[in-house]
Amino acid sequence: MSVPVDLTALASLIDELGPETLLATITTDGRPHIVSVVAQWGDGTIGCPGGRRTRANVESNTAATLIWPMVRDDAYRLIVDGTATVDHEAERISIIPTFAVLHRIATAPEGGPTCVPVES
Repeated sequence: MSVPVDLTALASLIDELGPETLLATITTDGRPHIVSVVAQWGDGTIGCPGGRRTRANVESNTAATLIWPMVRDDAYRLIVDGTATVDHEAERISIIPTFAVLHRIATAPEGGPTCVPVES
């Protein structure tokens, strides 16, 4: 079960879960490319460093997903989909969130609610 997240509440969720996240981009041949990054929320975007391959991926396909490894409430992980752009000079990726979800993890304790609404 997944729970949609109000995009205006992302800043507080990111603050709560911390800056360490996984960034998934798509290679030119359609394979996923996943790297560990330190993300920052600011001005409606999520920014993070981007290596040469990650920047090249974003140049060819702007779809990007961030996955926070920290578990919230012993049951959920934050996943954010967005549209990415590249700042080659700063070697950074900026992601404009288009959808976010608190996704229930497979090992979540039984008996709890199947969804937890996130309110702004």
